[in-house]
Amino acid sequence: MLTHLESEAALVAQAQAGDENAFVKIYSRHSRHIYRAAFNITQDPQDAENALQVTFLKVVRHLDQFRSESRISTWLNRIATNEAFARLRRRRSQNMVSHNRTRLTRGGTWMTRKIEGYQDGVGEIYGNTMWQAILSSVMN
Repeated sequence: MLTHLESEAALVAQAQAGDENAFVKIYSRHSRHIYRAAFNITQDPQDAENALQVTFLKVVRHLDQFRSESRISTWLNRIATNEAFARLRRRRSQNMVSHNRTRLTRGGTWMTRKIEGYQDGVGEIYGNTMWQAILSSVMN
């Protein structure tokens, strides 16, 4: 009978040889843990799910580069961690350039703030103009 590590190594070898069922087994065994690791970093279910998917896409593309010097779970975790941190960095940089910021007020309601001096985009200007026309037609 094979030990867990031996069966894992055999499964990886089968997946590297192109056995799709072996890859599905690797995914089934590790996807839950990878999702949780990504969620712990991003604190966002959508980002964690995306990190999980990208992780396994990268594994499909680069499985031939996996050297069995470590466990497959270690390799998967490293890929997922890198991807989750990348998503976190992108989210933070997007928040910094966003002109709208939403925050929770003391009363428990959500409020959108605009940064002073920000020029509305064409879509927002058009939408505001259209909204003003509708309001004035209703009021007259």
